[in-house]
Amino acid sequence: MLVFIIYFHGNDLAKFHQFISIDKLPADFGGNLPAIDYTGLDWYPCVAAQIEHIEKYQRCGFVDDKEG
Repeated sequence: MLVFIIYFHGNDLAKFHQFISIDKLPADFGGNLPAIDYTGLDWYPCVAAQIEHIEKYQRCGFVDDKEG
């Protein structure tokens, strides 16, 4: 049996750090790694390289059967 557990820590970073080492977290989350660049300069090239894959999965989902 596969079980998923989600923990909500809110702003309590001390509790959060009990689950994830500060050596693995960016400064934004009280960690030792550099702060995240939210401008997209770091992550956009990764997304752009996968655009075909992303577009393929955007076409997946439920079919709107209006003909009934």
